[in-house]
Amino acid sequence: MGDWDNYYRHRAEEAEEQAARAISPEDRAAWLRLAKAWLALISRKPPGNEVEGFDGLVQQIDGPSRHLANGGARHSDGRPSGQRFQ
Repeated sequence: MGDWDNYYRHRAEEAEEQAARAISPEDRAAWLRLAKAWLALISRKPPGNEVEGFDGLVQQIDGPSRHLANGGARHSDGRPSGQRFQ
């Protein structure tokens, strides 16, 4: 398993933990969709770069543009969506 696979698995576990703590059914479902998207990236070669591949999976699971509310997606560390991981 590659470094990215470990990263994706870790992020999926974090999303599942958030789902377990969610108060509303809608929030729980959103966290579980996110976990599913992270797991779908394991051992998959994304088109272009990792961020584009993830965004494409989220759109397939969640529908287009839903995660782009409020002027565009940003990573939890503040990077705009589309920047590669360093």
